Amino acid sequence: MLVGRYLQDLLGSPSKPPEASVNLVDCSCEDCRRANWFLQSDAVTETFQVAQGRRSHIETELRNLLRSGVTFTTIPRGRRYALQVTKSQETLNAGKWNTRVQKARTFLAAVGTPDELARIMGGRYQDVRAALAGTKPYEMGDPVLIVASSEGAKAATSSAEATTSQAQAGPVVAGVKRKAEDYEDVIDLSSD
Repeated sequence: MLVGRYLQDLLGSPSKPPEASVNLVDCSCEDCRRANWFLQSDAVTETFQVAQGRRSHIETELRNLLRSGVTFTTIPRGRRYALQVTKSQETLNAGKWNTRVQKARTFLAAVGTPDELARIMGGRYQDVRAALAGTKPYEMGDPVLIVASSEGAKAATSSAEATTSQAQAGPVVAGVKRKAEDYEDVIDLSSD
């Protein structure tokens, strides 16, 4: 239940289906590594104060990758100009999604291995994988009903008895206050 609650409330869903995740520049030069760090961060702008050729390289790589996902401004700074890159709102949302996915993966790794998670989550494990991929938000579903039996702690021996007990006592939803008549077998120890 803890894993499900984390995925539903803290991971949430991407702003758009999987295309919202930020792609990264393929080049492994120092400037492109810095550009990739910026794309994955929550920062809105990044300024690259480098020579003209390097500024052009960064701009070309980012334009090819994101087309309208970032804007560019050349800023004069002394003899050497700087290139300021600003993320669009869509790119910002995608970056935040990537950050949440990474935090969710770290959390899940602390819970257990993929095999252990599959055992813990049972049939919902595929939903966990879909949530991490961004293809489907993880939803906990309806609250679990806890049925109070009018005969105390006795377990129903048949489905007919269980149905009768439910009809007599009525469902009690976890986290909902019960009425005073639900406590008729409780001994009051608060008075002298």
